[in-house]
Amino acid sequence: EVIFWYNNVPVGFTSSEIKVWAPSGEGFGGVGAVAPTQNFVDLYEMNNGKPITDEDSGYDAQNPYKNRDPRFYKTVIYNGSIWQGITAELYMGGKHRLSKDRCRTGYYVRKYLPESLNEKSSNKAYHNWIYFRLAEMYLNYAEALNEYNGSPNAQAYDAVDKVRARVNLPGLKKGLGQKEFREALLRERACEFGYEEVRFFDLIRWKLYNVFEKQLHGLHVYKHKDTGEYKFVPYELTKYPRVWWTSGFEPRWCLSAFPSVEINKGYGLVQNPGWE
Repeated sequence: EVIFWYNNVPVGFTSSEIKVWAPSGEGFGGVGAVAPTQNFVDLYEMNNGKPITDEDSGYDAQNPYKNRDPRFYKTVIYNGSIWQGITAELYMGGKHRLSKDRCRTGYYVRKYLPESLNEKSSNKAYHNWIYFRLAEMYLNYAEALNEYNGSPNAQAYDAVDKVRARVNLPGLKKGLGQKEFREALLRERACEFGYEEVRFFDLIRWKLYNVFEKQLHGLHVYKHKDTGEYKFVPYELTKYPRVWWTSGFEPRWCLSAFPSVEINKGYGLVQNPGWE
């Protein structure tokens, strides 16, 4: 499954690799600096393979985390989920969201974190940073076939479906055109490789600048003091802009520059646009 990865030595909870990522609040003790957005959460389909926007998907806005893509539960800590034997109270005023700034988006990240490590334990564990997995080989292959052939063939579908079958998701809808398959594949990659430093570069290499212009959202969850029912209210994340984008992104940054010493060897290598 994992082909290339990095770890150094086993680390404890106080390591910046763990504590910065770990959820904050009573019993958790982390910083909670890594916060999934509602935009990211909404990318995850239902476990029947249909997006939550499909009226036949079975999605319930009053119970939004039920029957989702199994990868969602391995990636995100949400209100009501269990982490280290503790139920996450991410509603406003809950133990893990005493204020909106305590949990910036209404979510914490779960992926990468060894559940055996906590603030009261001296345990240590390897914290593996993934560089390349077998799933990426399959999805890269599917993308190449789609682009080369002008539409997805049977091998392209088979490659994607191998990744989806691993978590018991049905295969992609058949009969997609090239653009539809590409979009489905980008979504698949976002869900499969969440927090593995893939999504940003996928958007850059396809020059999907429109995604960078979309407003990011978090989620406020309110619990009724008498009935215990929850109300889910998305809100705009205005406090955390994409600084790398708003401060003057340049299209030339979609490609890196070749070293000038290599260009000057004169064997025909041409510098990438904008780096001349």
